[in-house]
Formats: sequence, C-alpha cells, structure tokens
Amino acid sequence: MDSFVCHVPEVVDSPVLFNSPHSGRLYDRCFLRQTPLSWQEIRLSEDCYVDKFLNSAPRCGSVFVEATFPRAFVDVNRSSNEMDPKIIKGLNSTINSPKVSAGLGVIPRVVGNGLDIYKSKISYQEAENRLRNYYFPYHKKLRELIEKAVQKFGLSIVFDFHSMPHSSIRDCKEKVSEVPQIVLGDCYGSSCDSELFEKAYEVFVAGGFRVERNSPFSGGFITKNYGSPVEKVHVIQVEIDKSLYMNEEDFRLHSGYEDLRLRLDAIVKSLSCMQKPKRMVHEITSLPYL
Repeated sequence: MDSFVCHVPEVVDSPVLFNSPHSGRLYDRCFLRQTPLSWQEIRLSEDCYVDKFLNSAPRCGSVFVEATFPRAFVDVNRSSNEMDPKIIKGLNSTINSPKVSAGLGVIPRVVGNGLDIYKSKISYQEAENRLRNYYFPYHKKLRELIEKAVQKFGLSIVFDFHSMPHSSIRDCKEKVSEVPQIVLGDCYGSSCDSELFEKAYEVFVAGGFRVERNSPFSGGFITKNYGSPVEKVHVIQVEIDKSLYMNEEDFRLHSGYEDLRLRLDAIVKSLSCMQKPKRMVHEITSLPYL
C-alpha cells in the first residue's frame, strides 16, 4: 500500500498545508498476524477519522496530506532514530527518549493504553523496511510540500491535525465546562510565529470551541522538527477531543460528527486564508533547505 495520499487542488493559492499523520487505518495483513491484540485493541492508537475533517482543504486552495498506514505500524511523528531495543532485535544504537521508554517509539511497542502489540521481537531488517517504505517517503513528501510553499509564497504554515482521548484532558480542569475541546501546540512559541499562532487560536475560538494552548500537548516530532519561524516555516499542532464525534469504546461515529465536520470545514477555510504576519510583509525571504 502507498504510505500516504496527497490531495492537491488544481490551483494551490494558499501557503497552508494540512497534515494528518495518525489517521491511517489500512492494516497490513502480515502485521496483524504478528499481534495478539483484537481489532479494536490494535486501533487504540489511531487518531480516528481525523482525515475526514480535512477533505475540504483542496477546495480552499490548500494541500492536504494523510498517512494511510496506522500509527501502531509506524509512527511518523517520531524521529527515525527513536528505535526501541525492547521490541527490535539487533539494534546498535537508539535515542533514549521518554517516548521510547514508554514503548511509543517510531516502531511502537504498545498501543495507547499500554497493551503490548507484539508476541515477540521483530527483526532489525523488518524495522528498516518499514522506515524505508513508509516513514521516509512520507517525510520526503512533507518536506517537498513545505519547500514548494516557501518558494511560492515566502512562507509555509503547517497544521498538524490529531485527536486526543477525552480521558487525557478531562482531569486537566476543575470544571467540565473548562475542559478544552481543542488544544493548539506551538512548542511553547518555538515552532510558529506568535502572531500566526494567535490568529489560529482566534479562528478556533470564533468557531465556538474551548481552546487551550500547549497543555497538555505542545507538539510532537513533526511540530518540533519542521517548525522554524526564522526559516519561514510555521507549524501548529491541533488536537481534537475524540468524544466530540465518536464513541471511543467501539470507534463508531455518533450524532456529533456531522456538526463537528461542518464547523471544522469553516475553520479549514479560514485557516487556508492565513498569510504572513504584517511585520513580515516587507521582509525579503529566502528559500531554506529543510
């Protein structure tokens, strides 16, 4: 299977790129034979159906790219060096990161609730094959799209869309009425110009959402790796509360889905119209090589 689908409008007239790296749900049969988990258990790490909320992007002049493979198979929101020796045989070196320690490296060892994915370790060759055939093609395309936007518009604005379990946010506020429905992350100001970030925040608030900045999610590898305002690349991570549109127990869409889709369609349209901050208009931009 292809590692991604790139939706490109006939005329790209926006510097905005929408990205959905964790909504892939095409499961390789060989992979499924390696896991003792049930169909519902193996899907626990999916950012379920997030791609459905971004289908309108090409109609707004923006490019939209989505992974087709599941996060449990390969996680493109990790460094390729975040390999887990507890699940991959024959590793010579790896990054000893908190994500790897938690079993959530580039080849995940567990699904979101801590269930082991595999019966036994996989070979280093298999891990390398997954990176070569899925991880690196996805990032190559993402990099190319960002560079093209900088060439054409003088900047690139990436919205990296995800969904979050309601349980991950319900305890972060004292009152239910204060629990965020959307969390925007810019790595505490390092991945995006502050004026652009504020504009994005205002768009979601105007859409009727309760919005939090950088808590409890400030941005993953994609946000940190690509976001570089000094090089005219701005990345914002967007987390959507899953309970707004689906039953988290059986993965079924519920009655809130259609309303949320319509609201997010309007937001995608507004975000696609984002341009340079006023103070950047007269700057001479150069094409960075990311």
